[in-house]
Amino acid sequence: MQDLGRRLAAAIEPAPFGAVEMDEAAKNLWADKYEELTADRPGMFGSLTARSEAQTVRLALIYALLDQSEKIGKAHLEAALDLVRYQAESVRFIFGDALGDPIADRILAELRRIAPEGMSRWNICNELLGRNQSASRIALALSLLAKLGLARSQQQPSATRPVGMWFAC
Repeated sequence: MQDLGRRLAAAIEPAPFGAVEMDEAAKNLWADKYEELTADRPGMFGSLTARSEAQTVRLALIYALLDQSEKIGKAHLEAALDLVRYQAESVRFIFGDALGDPIADRILAELRRIAPEGMSRWNICNELLGRNQSASRIALALSLLAKLGLARSQQQPSATRPVGMWFAC
């Protein structure tokens, strides 16, 4: 541990003070990857991977400083992007596409399980959720699913009046 501490101190000691910029190759790569890193992501995945761009730059800076480099190079940025990608894949593996809303997650799981038949709003309220959730809470969950493009509603004719059916997308 002491040897590691000495090596780390030796790497940090000559580090530049002030701004550490990217070299041209790193700037070009950053321009290519920035939009992907800042894209909106729904649910738990989005919450846990938010600000990936800031984390990427911080990691690239650490790699550059440990290399005793005065600029963040393409290799530093690529290593940071790989680590951030690994982190995102880990989050996806652990949490899947869970939204963090237990009602919406339960509805979506059931819609996917019974696809393509879909479920009526009545079935969702009474059979799936056992009448244990308010209509407004269910409406909020269904609205979230629709907004994220994970479920859709469709009116289907019946003997008396049209029935609103919900389907997984």
